[in-house]
Amino acid sequence: MGEDSLLNAGDEVERTGRVMDIPVDKALIGRVINPLGEPMDGKSPLTIKQRLPIERPAHAIMDRATVSVPLRQG
Repeated sequence: MGEDSLLNAGDEVERTGRVMDIPVDKALIGRVINPLGEPMDGKSPLTIKQRLPIERPAHAIMDRATVSVPLRQG
């Protein structure tokens, strides 16, 4: 997940010890980022305060808002 052109078979790698996560912050609104959360739009670097795991349990059905507007497809 990142630069791999210098990586060869048999090279030693280290674990981060973290579950894969993504940045979540209001600073991301209107920005273009890659899957690792790095900016791709040429603007200033991101200062993210919170990250959440990519895979996590979904909210319970009863806790979700009801659908009041139909999804139109065409």
